[in-house]
Amino acid sequence: MFSQVEAKYSPNAAMPIQFNKNKHKYDEAIECHKKALVIQEKIDDKIGAANNLNNLGYIYQLQDFLGMALICFNKSLAIRMEIGDRRGETTTLCNLGNLLLKQKQTNKALEVGKQALKIALELGYPGKIRDAALLMKNSFRQLNDFKNAFEMDELFIAMHDSFCLLYTS
Repeated sequence: MFSQVEAKYSPNAAMPIQFNKNKHKYDEAIECHKKALVIQEKIDDKIGAANNLNNLGYIYQLQDFLGMALICFNKSLAIRMEIGDRRGETTTLCNLGNLLLKQKQTNKALEVGKQALKIALELGYPGKIRDAALLMKNSFRQLNDFKNAFEMDELFIAMHDSFCLLYTS
């Protein structure tokens, strides 16, 4: 793998070891979420199932299992829409949008971001508005639409500051 000299001087020398540690933690997390999901489906805990699917999607995305992440986000979104969990819907939409950005599906990500922002504005949650604005800013940047990216950045900053004030006052 690495010679002793490379391991001593390479800033990434510990990366394979760290990745294996994280992979083990991801595998454990996935297993726990899957077990919880079985129980939640048995007892018809739709909010819990939607949360677990969203979290599973995020873990899969971190590991670059983008197809699995997409499946989990879509299932979570469907449940959240079915039960009217608008706040959770914005969370999952933002996660889905970030996944689409990672896949270079920028126009789809932007549409998802618009949906998330619309709901977040209706609900009036600064944290959700912030997350949707960040998604849209990043989408606009990938499309080289810097004017709209700047506008979303201003909204992101305003909501970030507002969100911080809520929790530090």
